[in-house]
Amino acid sequence: MENVVLLKIDTKSKILTIIVFLFFLISIISIEQLLFAFLYWVVLLVVFKARIRQVFLKATPVFPLIISLGILTWWGKTEGSIMTFGDATVNYSRTGLTLFFVLRSMLLVFTALLIIESEESFFKIIYALDDLYVPDLIINVLLFMYRTFLDLKIEGEKMLNARYSRGSYKSSWAKISEYKLLGYMLGSIFVRASYKSHSRKDALISRMYDGIFRHEKTHFTSTGVFILWVTTIFCLIILLISKVRFFDYGMLSG
Repeated sequence: MENVVLLKIDTKSKILTIIVFLFFLISIISIEQLLFAFLYWVVLLVVFKARIRQVFLKATPVFPLIISLGILTWWGKTEGSIMTFGDATVNYSRTGLTLFFVLRSMLLVFTALLIIESEESFFKIIYALDDLYVPDLIINVLLFMYRTFLDLKIEGEKMLNARYSRGSYKSSWAKISEYKLLGYMLGSIFVRASYKSHSRKDALISRMYDGIFRHEKTHFTSTGVFILWVTTIFCLIILLISKVRFFDYGMLSG
């Protein structure tokens, strides 16, 4: 039993590892570094035992925003750009810069979702953040945002099930009336989720909730600390070799 505990990666180590990796992703400037980052993300995915299907599903709503930012980057850059880190520089054409930003943004989203999909309960993440002395205001905002997201999901599933049970799944989405109905459904989902949020607030107040999460303190595990240490060393090494070039970007480089 003791060996099983030692091999387990604690939530606090996961959070710190993700934070280190996110700062690393923000700092990289080359396609090679992005490739190394993706390979190490796959390693973290396996080590954390995250559910890859759920990671991609939860990242789907963010894709339109990332693509829009990519389009804005492409239109806003009439010429190539130079990215720098220390004394290292990388030249990009506007197409290459757009592709780099889009891929890095997607990897940032995937990395942030790793911690959520590697834990059985979101409360473990909340308790770990509390143990890491994150302000209570931030913790409460994160918790209620997550709960509101679940309310939206539940209400949406209820409406879809009700629609299918009435045979509406056979209707054509090419009709304008269908889009009008979809608008009504989305509005109703948000209204019902908002109503549940107010009910939850009243329930918490009636139970004298003071914004503090009382729980048993969690401890770092040797495996978790080791993963955090390896991640930090890996990120530092890849940042130090930012000058190394392995590929000829062709149209991606300026």
